[in-house]
Amino acid sequence: MAAFPLLFVIGIVGAAVAAISSRRKLANEAWATAARELGITLKPTAGVLGFFGKYSMTGRVGGLTVTIDTHQSNDNTYTRYRVRYPSLGLGLQAKRQHAFARVGKLLGFQDIEVGDPVFDDAIIVKGNYAGQVASFLTPSRRVALTGLIELYPGSQITDTGI
Repeated sequence: MAAFPLLFVIGIVGAAVAAISSRRKLANEAWATAARELGITLKPTAGVLGFFGKYSMTGRVGGLTVTIDTHQSNDNTYTRYRVRYPSLGLGLQAKRQHAFARVGKLLGFQDIEVGDPVFDDAIIVKGNYAGQVASFLTPSRRVALTGLIELYPGSQITDTGI
């Protein structure tokens, strides 16, 4: 009779491990498929007992270095995409406009504005050469960056990568 609770707990733990293993297998297959379709290399992950490992793949796509991995911030794990390109030499930094950035602008902190109200309200831009940065941010680039920031609010654009 006393063995019943122990067997019950062992059964629940076994079912949980099987469920996690099944999810992990599906995730492994999805990452392998994505790496194959992009033509980049998936770095295998062992994790703890085959579970909980981080995914990572890297390679060149369209002549640019692309890294896709899982990243943990606070208690959340998310997929992080990074694209590296040759330096623009502008000291460019652009990211989503937030409340603190707006306060900073009122206090006189640097923000390069390009004269496009939608872009200027959505994105804070810094750089070493305001005129060159503004010229670099053509209408099509502003639309692309605004769309990127809307889809991925944590995105950051720099001189060497996104």
